[in-house]
Amino acid sequence: MCRVVSIVLFAIFSFTGICQKIDSIKVEKIYQQIAQSKQDSSIIRLYIELGKEYGKIKSDSNYVIANKLLKLSEKFDHKVGIGSAYHFLGNYYYDNSNYEEALKYLHKSYDFREEFISHRSAVNSSMMIGNIYNTKGDYEKAYEQYFRCLEVYESENDSSGMSMVYSNIGLVYQSRKQYEAAEEYYFKGLEMDTLMGSKKQAAIVLNNIGGLYELQEKYDTALFYFQKAMDIYIEIDYKGGLAHGYNNIGIIHYYKGNPEKCLAYFVKSLMIRESEGNNMDVSQSLNNIGVFHMYEENFDLAIEYSLRSLKIAKESGLREEISEANLNLYESYNNKTEYKKAVEYLLAYSQSKDSLYSEKSEKLIEEMSAKYDIEKKQKTLELKDIEIQQQNADLSAKVAEQKMFFVGIGALVLLIIFFIYWFVEKKKSHQNLEIQKHKIEEKNTEIMDSINYAKRIQNALLQSEQHVSDNFPPHFILFKPKDVVSGDFYWAAEKQGKLYLAVADCTGHGVPGAFMSMLGIAFLNEITAKDTALTPGDILDQLREKIIKELNQTGKIEDSKDGMDISMVQIDLKTKKMVWAGANNSLYFIRQSEFDLESEDKIVTGSNGFYEIKPNSQPIGFYDNMKPFTNHEIELTKGDMMYLFTDGYPDQFGGIKGKKLKYRVFKELLVKNSQEEIEMQKLLLSKFFQNWRGEMSQVDDVCVIGLKL
Repeated sequence: MCRVVSIVLFAIFSFTGICQKIDSIKVEKIYQQIAQSKQDSSIIRLYIELGKEYGKIKSDSNYVIANKLLKLSEKFDHKVGIGSAYHFLGNYYYDNSNYEEALKYLHKSYDFREEFISHRSAVNSSMMIGNIYNTKGDYEKAYEQYFRCLEVYESENDSSGMSMVYSNIGLVYQSRKQYEAAEEYYFKGLEMDTLMGSKKQAAIVLNNIGGLYELQEKYDTALFYFQKAMDIYIEIDYKGGLAHGYNNIGIIHYYKGNPEKCLAYFVKSLMIRESEGNNMDVSQSLNNIGVFHMYEENFDLAIEYSLRSLKIAKESGLREEISEANLNLYESYNNKTEYKKAVEYLLAYSQSKDSLYSEKSEKLIEEMSAKYDIEKKQKTLELKDIEIQQQNADLSAKVAEQKMFFVGIGALVLLIIFFIYWFVEKKKSHQNLEIQKHKIEEKNTEIMDSINYAKRIQNALLQSEQHVSDNFPPHFILFKPKDVVSGDFYWAAEKQGKLYLAVADCTGHGVPGAFMSMLGIAFLNEITAKDTALTPGDILDQLREKIIKELNQTGKIEDSKDGMDISMVQIDLKTKKMVWAGANNSLYFIRQSEFDLESEDKIVTGSNGFYEIKPNSQPIGFYDNMKPFTNHEIELTKGDMMYLFTDGYPDQFGGIKGKKLKYRVFKELLVKNSQEEIEMQKLLLSKFFQNWRGEMSQVDDVCVIGLKL
C-alpha cells in the first residue's frame, strides 16, 4: 500500500513535523497594525511576525510576504529584515520542492545573518539547509550543517535546539538505512524532550521512532511507539497530531493484514480533520481512503472518495492533492477497464503536475521583474552621480583657463570619468548575461522536470518484470531507454487462458517517442478489452487502423509519418500453441530440433537450432501497399527459447573500431547464451551491450524480451 500518504512523521525537525494552523486572529491583528503603523522599522518587524505565522503552513502568501519584507528591508537597510526575508523565501521554495532555489536563499540568509546579525541567528538557516540536503540524499552535507548547529546549541546549553538536531541526525541515519545509529539519536532527542517536559516534541520523536520500526517491518514495535505518541496527543488535546496518528496506525494494521482496522483508523483521521476544517488534510484523508479501496479492488468506492478529494483540492487550489487524486482516479478507472475515463484522468494528472512548474515559473518571472526595478533605480542614481562628476569637471576646466597648472588635473578627472563609464557599462553587460543565463537555467530545469514527470507516467503504464503475469513462462526484460523517456515499449495481457506479449519501437525516441508509446499501450488495452478472441494479426490490423485514424494519416506528403514496428506473440496455456505476427520486427526462435511452419518462405534456418520468423514488411501506420498482418503458428515444446526485440541493440555503435554491432553478432550472442538461466541471459546481454558501447553514446532505445518454455 505504498501510495497511501503515510505521514509517519519522518519529519524534518526544524518544524513540528505536523501541519499546523495559523492563528487567524493574530494574523488579522498584524495586518491592522501594519495598516496603522507609520514607522518603517515597526512595519518590518510586523512583516517578520507575519512571515513566522504563515511559515506554519504551505501557502503562496509566504512568497508574497517574503518579497514585501525584502523590498522594505533593503530600502531601509534593515539587517534583521533582510536575513528573515531570505529565510522565508528559502522556506517557501522548500515547501514547493524547488530545492535549488531554496538552497540559494537559505545560503544567502545564513551568510547575511552570520556577517551582520549573530551566529545564533544564522543557525536557523543552517538547520533548514541541512534538511534540504537530507531530502536530496546529500548526507555528508546534511551532517555538516547539523553538527554546525549542534556545536552552537551545546555551547549555549540549548536543550530544545540539541533535541531537534539529534532527531534530524537520526533522520539522516534512517535515510541511509543505518537503523541502529538512527535509533540512538532518536532516543537522545526523546530523553532530552522528556527532561524538558516538552510533550509535543516528545510525541513527534515517538512517531519518528515508530516510523523507523515500520521501515524494518517490526510492526508490533512500531504500533507501540505510535500509540505512545497518541497518548500524549490525547493528553494535550492536539487534534492535528491525533489525525496523523490515526493515519499511521491504520497503515500499520494494513501491513499486518487487517484491512478493516486500517479503514476504521483512516475514517477516524478523516472525521478529526473535517472537524478541524483544514482542507488540505481533509483532501489527503479522502484520497488515502480512495487508495485503500483501490488496493482492495473496490474500485467504485475508490473513485467516490478520490472524486471527493479532487473536489476539495480544486476548490482550495491544492495542486499536490489535485495531482494525487487524479493519479488514483486514473488507476481505478484503468483497473475497471474504463479506458476512456482512465486516459482523461491520466491527462489531468500530467497537466496538474505541469501546472506546478508553470506557476513556479510565473513567480520567478515576477521576482526577476522586481529585481530589474531595483537595478533600474540603482542605475538612475549612478547616472546622477556621473552628472555631478561631469559638472565638477566643467568647473575645473574653467579654472584651468586661468591657471595652466589645473589643466592636468582636469584631464585626469575626465579620464577617471571615462573609466567609471566603461566600468558601469561592462558591469551592466555582465548583469544582462547573468540574467539570460539564469533564465536559460530555469527553462532547462522546467523542461527536465516535465520530462521526469512524463517518465513517471510512462513507468506507470509499463508493467514491471515481476508483474507481467503470474502465468508467464520464465522470462527477462532488458529495457534501456536512450533518454529519460523511451520510444520503445512492451505490453502484456492475459485473456481467457491466453497470454499476449508485444515489443514495439515507435517513431523517434525521447519525448516524441514516449507519446507514441503511451498511445500504443492505451490502444492495445482498448482493443483487447472489447474482444478477447483476437489473434496477434487481428490486433495489429486494428492497432494500425486506430493509429491512422487518430493521427489523420491519408498518405499525403505533408501527413505525419509517425507509427511503430512491433512483434506480438500469443501463447495458449492449455494447448501450448503459439501464434505470432510482426510489423517490420522479426521473432527469433531457438530449438534443438527441426520443425515445420505452415507459412512458406518465412523461416531462415541457421546453425545451432536458430530460426528467424520474418515479419510483414509494413509498419503500424499508413503504408502505400497495406495488407493484413500474417499469423504464424508453432507448437511449443519444453526448452524452446524465443526473443522479441527492437532494433536498438543491434544498431548500437561501439567496439574497437566504433562500428555498428549488427544483427549477425546479436543472433550469435543469443544462441551462445540460450542454454543459460533466464536471469543470467539478461545479465550477459546487458554486460555485453555496455562493454560494446564503451564511451560512445547510446544511439537508440533498447528493448529485448526472452521467454523460455
